[in-house]
Amino acid sequence: MDSDATPRPAPLTVAEIEAVIEGFCQLQVNLIVSKHFLKQAAARGVTVTDAKRILTDGRIAGKQEWNDKFGDWTYGLRGTDVEGDELELRIGITPDRKAIVLVTVFEPN
Repeated sequence: MDSDATPRPAPLTVAEIEAVIEGFCQLQVNLIVSKHFLKQAAARGVTVTDAKRILTDGRIAGKQEWNDKFGDWTYGLRGTDVEGDELELRIGITPDRKAIVLVTVFEPN
């Protein structure tokens, strides 16, 4: 690693992720919709309402992944859309934990 490189922050724990999502449910955390999410969602017939449903009713699934473009960790949540289709939502959480970023959505394997 380059000595000038900033080390990656530690990923959030499940409890920390759940606390941020709870803040969203209580309207204390904002939702940011990325352009990539909108593109992937449109291709799959998924809406922001579907993503909100997964946030509020889904479960944390999979490993956290470092996202170079986002510059932080992303986290997977699985749940169903309003039609009952199983989806995985990748989210980012801003360092101040005041916003959830919808990164992408896809059908899990």
